[in-house]
Amino acid sequence: MKPENNMAYKEWASVEEALARGMFAMSLRKGGIHEKRGEFTVEQREYFLFPTHVHQRETDLVPEVLPFLEATKKEPAAEGADKIPIRHYAVVEEAVFVEDLKLAHALAGLHPFTPAAVDMRFNYKKPGIWAIVERLYRLPQTLVIDDNRLYAGCRSWVPLEKPLETAGAKPVLEESVFEDRARKIREILGIKKG
Repeated sequence: MKPENNMAYKEWASVEEALARGMFAMSLRKGGIHEKRGEFTVEQREYFLFPTHVHQRETDLVPEVLPFLEATKKEPAAEGADKIPIRHYAVVEEAVFVEDLKLAHALAGLHPFTPAAVDMRFNYKKPGIWAIVERLYRLPQTLVIDDNRLYAGCRSWVPLEKPLETAGAKPVLEESVFEDRARKIREILGIKKG
């Protein structure tokens, strides 16, 4: 893990909470309108999670994540506050562009999205979806940064104004639990661990 980093990755606040509670060790991503070259890629292998409330939809989330959607709607940042809470750091273990919809659906239960959301994301623009296995770390304290107009828009990657430190970050999942989940995902996707 890098000692400091200035890159952040926009994630729905509800999904971040589900990841932070250890419910999942992966997310699925297609990307926003303002991505470089018009499509999402896994540009970074380590990043802070930048919670966003934009585009969160109840119909896209599995039932066990819905309480987090309601809870995050009550956070100050959900109402356009000028501060962003940074609570977690992620290290990518695997990032695979899945081009087979059946394979994407085989990952059900290992990510926070409904089958309909998987279909919608998979079919947005060109067919396919990124499966990202992330090891999530909880920071020892919430880092609060000022919002900035440069952070706005439908983009996944946000270069922060200044680097933040990762010292004291602790894994959300025990090593054995994380490795078990990562192994299941690798088996489904046909990935051999390096």
